[in-house]
Amino acid sequence: MSSPNGRLRRYRVVVLGEPAEQLRRWGGWASEVGGRVHEDYRRTLVFINNRLSRYPLLWGEPLYRLRSLGLRVFMGSYLMLNAWYAVSEAEGVVYLNRVRFVYSYPHGSPPAE
Repeated sequence: MSSPNGRLRRYRVVVLGEPAEQLRRWGGWASEVGGRVHEDYRRTLVFINNRLSRYPLLWGEPLYRLRSLGLRVFMGSYLMLNAWYAVSEAEGVVYLNRVRFVYSYPHGSPPAE
């Protein structure tokens, strides 16, 4: 998390195809619903992006390693989304490879896919 100069290391976040499309669809749904749902969705995306770009090794629950690829895989949750991601410490990259809506979110859920 810290770089050799003592500053906080920033990771580049890469959102892969399917998660990017899901997040766009859910964003459209949240905008249509508006109000609390839209604000919670925006807040969730900001929070998750912050954690992935600054604290990916501390935020989620570690699941497993892909040693041959140099990746550690995690799952983290916040408010209305679960996020599965892989971290390459050597490259300073986080790959967001799966997102799921938390259907226990009390203010509704997006249309079924």
